[in-house]
Amino acid sequence: MKKNLYFIIILSLFAFIGCTNDSDIIEKDNSKEYNGVPLEEKYVEQGVFRVKLNPQTEANLNIVTTRSGIATTGVAALDELINQLGVISIQRTFTDGGKFAERRRKAGLHLWYDIYFDKKQPMTRAFSDIYQIPGIDVIEPIYKVKRIGNENTPVAIKDVPESINTRSNNDLPKITSVFNDPYLKYQWHYHNEGILRHSLPGADINLYKAWEVETGKPQVIVAVIDGGVEIDHPDLIPNLWINTGELNGSDGDDDNNGYTNDIHGYNFVFPHNNDFKVSIWERNDNPDQGKVTPHLHGVHVAGTVAAASNNGLGGAGVAGGNGSADSGARIMSCQIFAYNEEGGEETAPDRNITEAFMYAAENGAVIAQCSWALVWTGSEVELPLAVKEGIDYFIENAGKDIEGN
Repeated sequence: MKKNLYFIIILSLFAFIGCTNDSDIIEKDNSKEYNGVPLEEKYVEQGVFRVKLNPQTEANLNIVTTRSGIATTGVAALDELINQLGVISIQRTFTDGGKFAERRRKAGLHLWYDIYFDKKQPMTRAFSDIYQIPGIDVIEPIYKVKRIGNENTPVAIKDVPESINTRSNNDLPKITSVFNDPYLKYQWHYHNEGILRHSLPGADINLYKAWEVETGKPQVIVAVIDGGVEIDHPDLIPNLWINTGELNGSDGDDDNNGYTNDIHGYNFVFPHNNDFKVSIWERNDNPDQGKVTPHLHGVHVAGTVAAASNNGLGGAGVAGGNGSADSGARIMSCQIFAYNEEGGEETAPDRNITEAFMYAAENGAVIAQCSWALVWTGSEVELPLAVKEGIDYFIENAGKDIEGN
């Protein structure tokens, strides 16, 4: 079981996910901590907790909000809790997924709910009360999440070990470029002959040799789960994933995948407000809700994955193709970092980050690019089970059509 959430994953999720035992998470602890994390505002969202109902309880659920603003469920034990805590809203954690609703139900994602209550009620009391309610399999606080490692910290030349040179100079092909991209010669991490100042011959990924075998195919869709991609960047346009159902449709969810106007992907940072009560599927007054917006890191990693190669522009992507129209992997932008109006960076709430993985799997991605580090609450805690189940959903369903083929 992995407890360290300072994770950096490049083009792969699979080594990251460990097994989680529900009994570890449901351990009944009425103290001021949960899994070693204080239930304080610094670490967890106040006035809300997340539950996974058992299937029978969920099937009997009938959520109604009364005129007084109190939610009722039709489940006696839950309604008693609602009266005790002053519950004001009960929301499904994840969207139904549109045409993929049945697949999400099969994975049990419909069982997760976020329960909002009066913030005047102490979190410790809320947890103490809800532990006594039957029909709930998992109870979690909603940990605060942020991106870390935002500062660039280059490795000093003196710190590069000589042993990194894994190939002798005799083994290095004397090729200055294989494509006509003007900045390819500076991408020493692809192919390093030691020509650039301070560069070490052989300190690279030996990409030129790999390109002799494959340069990237459009059938391979890579979900860039990161900052937003610049969709009008000339070196990215040729290899952007295009949701043709939305491109040729109206201002709505034309392909019934649960998302509106997701032509090149979706912005999972917005919509939400500071209380994290605005659900992804709830339209607001912003016509650009869900629109992908450029982000420096997102553009950078998208270019590394599949900037168009051999097109006479910029640099080359690892899987950017060979310049022909039928080559190059496709980039799907699943935005979880964005700049706000003040220029600061915001991270999507964890349920939206999870939703990004689910969206990627359902819309054709076979690889998730996750070149970032996130921390939940600033402590080493277990990955929240709701988040883990969403990432497991990607692993299980990536590359499969709606029928599971």
